[in-house]
Amino acid sequence: MKLATSDPGKLATIAYGLLPRDVFLTVEHKTPGNMAPEDWQIMLELVELIKGSLPVGATAMPAEIRDTIEHALRSKSALQIEQTDTKSALS
Repeated sequence: MKLATSDPGKLATIAYGLLPRDVFLTVEHKTPGNMAPEDWQIMLELVELIKGSLPVGATAMPAEIRDTIEHALRSKSALQIEQTDTKSALS
């Protein structure tokens, strides 16, 4: 009790030293493919968004929804190509 109040760090070190080595285990939260936690959170949010957009009674993501998402993402990041005057470009 005296050590707990006067030097709790030393008490923890002593207690740690008394534990059998086979008792230790590591607890880690791993995401699939070692994905960053921030990316995993985004994936969870997207899954919930998709599930909320599915027709009533649907259990799987229809290809049409997947294609719509892909098209929207590609369209959003596409670069616009400037149109040039083909007559002056050929001269």
